[in-house]
Amino acid sequence: MAKRKSKLALQKGLVALIGVVSISVLGYFTFIVVDDQTNARFEEGTHFETLANPRRVRGDAIEVMEFFSYGCIHCFNLEERLEDWQSTLATNVRFVKRPLVGSESWRILAQHFHTLESLDAEPELHQLTFSAIHNGRKTFESGEALASFIADNSEIEEADYLSHWNSPRVASELALSDRLSRQSQVASVPTLVVDGKYRVNVNRLVGPARLFDVADFLVSQTQTQSNPDSGV
Repeated sequence: MAKRKSKLALQKGLVALIGVVSISVLGYFTFIVVDDQTNARFEEGTHFETLANPRRVRGDAIEVMEFFSYGCIHCFNLEERLEDWQSTLATNVRFVKRPLVGSESWRILAQHFHTLESLDAEPELHQLTFSAIHNGRKTFESGEALASFIADNSEIEEADYLSHWNSPRVASELALSDRLSRQSQVASVPTLVVDGKYRVNVNRLVGPARLFDVADFLVSQTQTQSNPDSGV
């Protein structure tokens, strides 16, 4: 009986030891995989595309342009991460937001974005529009409907909103957003275009979290190309 107990104790000890070793090995390889993903070199054609006809970006800052739509649930879900990422950008990186004009309903929402810009409206109204559509299930089919929504949720009067909605400035910005998205061949959102040269969009290899990792990689690459002696 004593020998049997001793044998059972030995077996339990071996099982426990194997378990500890297995966890340690698993933890080691998990660390290796995560570390490899973090420091992986992103590849053209797999993680990003180089535009055939790059756009010249004016000024010294590196431009990161996000194409989005208020009507896109993925853009809505990305907003919090996007704001966090923006706060990490270097001072020589300029972030620009542009709406995608993909359909008549999205054109109305794009015009709304540029109307809020023209009004120099509070950023909260941007988030409120997103929330109204995706959490409140609201649909906005006209400038009048959006003017009423903004008037109900801010100090902006409907007449003032519609004045900007119908302004040449908003029409010009809307046309520019449409032209820029076509020039960059943006077919879906959210999409980032780095310095007018590289296009990054969410796909099966580039999820929402890695979207910004790829963008950071391309910003760093652009810095190196523009200043090869910087050591970046």
